[in-house]
Amino acid sequence: PGRARISAAASRPLRSSRMQRRVNPCAVVEFTATPRRASNILDSVSARELKREAMIKLPIALAEHQDWRSAVAGAVARRAALAKAAEADRDYIRPVALFQAQPKNREVTVEALKRHLIDVERVPEHRIAVATGDQRELDGIDLFDPACPIEHVVAVRALKEGWDCSFAYVFCTVDRVRAAADVEQLLGRVLRMPCASCRAGADLNKAWASACEPDFGAAARDAGGGKVEIAVAGWPGKALEKAVVRRLPVAERRRFARAAAAFLSGMAANRSRALRQASTAAAASANTRFARRLPFRDWNTVSNGSGSGL
Repeated sequence: PGRARISAAASRPLRSSRMQRRVNPCAVVEFTATPRRASNILDSVSARELKREAMIKLPIALAEHQDWRSAVAGAVARRAALAKAAEADRDYIRPVALFQAQPKNREVTVEALKRHLIDVERVPEHRIAVATGDQRELDGIDLFDPACPIEHVVAVRALKEGWDCSFAYVFCTVDRVRAAADVEQLLGRVLRMPCASCRAGADLNKAWASACEPDFGAAARDAGGGKVEIAVAGWPGKALEKAVVRRLPVAERRRFARAAAAFLSGMAANRSRALRQASTAAAASANTRFARRLPFRDWNTVSNGSGSGL
């Protein structure tokens, strides 16, 4: 979330390009938080507008740590402090911390991180959920239910995109993340504001992140854009532009749908006309090629009976 963009380009170039060749669409319109540089952006919404509408938490306070253990400890402590502040809020909020572990061939795997939370940070096991391709402990769970005990979620890539829970307040990564687009996707998991309204406590209006790899902080700085502030411990700060899907009013959605339908209808008509023209041109070209293959005949002499037959 931060700047919502409607783009006419697909953001999965390899698979999408193959699919587009098979389907051969008239146009491709997508909603994406991280459009590619070559995308034809039709509409966008800034993070400041979304903040003004109380749809996202800003700024993002990013703390950089020397090692993964201190990063995890900082995230656990921050979540506990936010839970205390949430007790005074008018709505029920149970702040959730998201942890990104390292892949299986590295040191801090999902199992190692979960064991560290239990043994060192003293987090009860029933308050931890693992969300990976093999362990889908969030399936069928309503995180907004006051009876739900989950306060910590451990994943690797499963929550990188397409997962949003407004109770997610703290993001902690112990993995190496270098790409600015990946940083935007990961931090976007903790940006949505509960109930889309400002909270009474100032800390509940912010998003929080904790990292131990210098690449993550560097990618956050390089993301640029000047729209969303990120406060990095020990660093003066630079903006990170986020992207978020715009919630249009019903009337505007209908107006957009009518415009899109008219646009696609026009594209279809133009395409049909182009196909007819191409078909006509191809037929003419084929007739020309066929005529060129025929031997020369003087049909006047043939009709007069003086020609030698074919």
